[in-house]
This record gives sequence, structure tokens and C-alpha cells, in this order.
Amino acid sequence: MKKMLDIIEAAGDVEEARFDRKVVEKVVSLTGRNDHNGAILEIAKMIGAKKIEKIIEYLQGIQKILGYMPFDLVKYRGDLSSELEKLAKKKLSKEEYKELYSAF
Repeated sequence: MKKMLDIIEAAGDVEEARFDRKVVEKVVSLTGRNDHNGAILEIAKMIGAKKIEKIIEYLQGIQKILGYMPFDLVKYRGDLSSELEKLAKKKLSKEEYKELYSAF
């Protein structure tokens, strides 16, 4: 557990956001397949939210090991998604933000 926290803390908070329509298309595809972890991960990468990116990667690992996503982790993922949405709203233009979150 300590190692995971060290890795997350070592990751930079936020890099520069670069809007990419291919990512939006991928988010549509991932959510269509019910892969919400993957969709949030792609958004985090595009926005440059390194800590959220690392945490979602760990959530994906836990889900893979267990074969399902525990309710408490689904709830935590929702919190991360809300944090990511706020960050996207700050970093993207209104049009880009609207296009991204209409896909999600």
C-alpha cells in the first residue's frame, strides 16, 4: 500500500491539456462497452491529470484481479470523475468541454 501511495504522490498534479477529438471518439466507444474506468483514464490523459490517471490505473488493476468493481470503488471513481470534470471545465474551452462531456 505504501508503494502505491508513493507512486501516486510522485506523479505530477496536472500537465497541459490538449483537446483531441480522437479521444472523444474513444470515450464514446469505451462508455458504450461499459468501460467507465477506461473512459475516465482517457480523459485524465487528455487533460493531463496525472494523479487521477495513476489512481484509475490502480482501480483497473483491482477490478481485473477481483473480476468486478466493488461498490465503494465505484463511488470513489465517481468522486474522481467529478474532480476530473471540474478540471476539464477549467482547462478546456466551453466548446471542447461540452463536446467531451456529451460523449461521456
